[in-house]
Amino acid sequence: MASFKPKRFSPLRKPPDETLSQLGDRLDRNLDALTAVIDPLSTQVANVSQQSGLTALSPSPAGSYTNLDATIDVYGRVTAAASGTAGGAFTRQTFSAAGTVGAGNRYCAITASFNGAITLPASPTAGDTVVITDEVGVGSGSANGSSSDLIYVVVDNTGTQTITAPGMAAARTRLLLWKRYGTITLVWDGTSAWRATERFGWHVDPRSISGLKFWFDARRGITLNSATVSAWADLSGGGVNLAQATAGNQPTYIYTGSADPMISTDENSLFFAASTSKSMSSSATPSFSSGALVLGGTYARNWTETGFSSDEQLIKSSETATLGFCWFPRLNGAVGTGSANDWYIRGGGTGANPTRGGPKRWSYGWHRVNDTALLGSSSYRSTVRGDAQFGIMATAGTQAAVPSFTQTITTGNGTLNGYVYCLYGIDAAVSITDVLELENARMEVWPQF
Repeated sequence: MASFKPKRFSPLRKPPDETLSQLGDRLDRNLDALTAVIDPLSTQVANVSQQSGLTALSPSPAGSYTNLDATIDVYGRVTAAASGTAGGAFTRQTFSAAGTVGAGNRYCAITASFNGAITLPASPTAGDTVVITDEVGVGSGSANGSSSDLIYVVVDNTGTQTITAPGMAAARTRLLLWKRYGTITLVWDGTSAWRATERFGWHVDPRSISGLKFWFDARRGITLNSATVSAWADLSGGGVNLAQATAGNQPTYIYTGSADPMISTDENSLFFAASTSKSMSSSATPSFSSGALVLGGTYARNWTETGFSSDEQLIKSSETATLGFCWFPRLNGAVGTGSANDWYIRGGGTGANPTRGGPKRWSYGWHRVNDTALLGSSSYRSTVRGDAQFGIMATAGTQAAVPSFTQTITTGNGTLNGYVYCLYGIDAAVSITDVLELENARMEVWPQF
């Protein structure tokens, strides 16, 4: 409202020397001055009168806000209000089943195991932050491996929204919880991406990679026969489940944190003692198309100094002379262009030339240890040799082409004397980005390799 400053008006008494005409002029001037004050005051009164019929705003912006983001109308009223970027308190939301994250800043606590998605909100505001934490440690499945639950976070619209994060080379639409007590913090950028500012234990979901044929994780899908494994479920959804009906040929199951004499680990594993009978095979006969095949796995082994007389097989199909594949952690003798102690894969049938193998990641050495308690004698024995590896069968260059085939899958079935943690096969050409991010996931879960 305009300020009102009192003005001094001349009295209307006629001075002795003032004519009536001069008195009239002076009166007119005083009236003009008074009008100049009254008119603005009338305008302010009219404005107040106009607003006297205000009703409650809908929606009402009444409330307390952090980093206020407000809309103000021509009358100076706040007609809309929200917390600004990174503003506002977090609302706790629990997940013991698949569900959708609510609006605003959310702390999402996983409080029980379940199988399915945590879906991010559909209409976020720039700066909205979602923290998802595995509070109860269900990210590794159940203690005895019986659960096949997989928990993942996914965007609301997979056609327009993505998740990006430091350490990830590609934008994804969903990420899988790989590790116990994993946590991720996601911030909406206001356009099309949830950007992770913190990420532990959340990685690419293998099921989102085209061509996935099988995927085995020793922490999930396990059927126990006392201390041995009678069945191992395929997590890919393809139904390539492994089984061994003969109890004496079943691998031993190593529980989380168990004090195994050969190896200790924070995660479960299947131990295959050195025997051509120790194996698990599928009853399903998956079909593989002609072209590229990518295999991956995490494996650790131990052996005596003289234990190099036979081949070891990690996973294979039921090879014929011209069809199938076999992946060797180590070969006693050369096959094709391979050499002893190399990791490589042969494709195209038994004895076919090996294809390209991926990088080796291992740490091992020789030490004289007293094995009397275990072996009945003292001898040289290696420490556990840990290996994580992927291999690619390609159709181009000098690499062997992989013809199409339909065969069963087997793990073990050789002189494999080691521990298997994770195996996957992808029947497609896969980008190096996908391969490396799968490897990064496995390396975080099993860091000793």
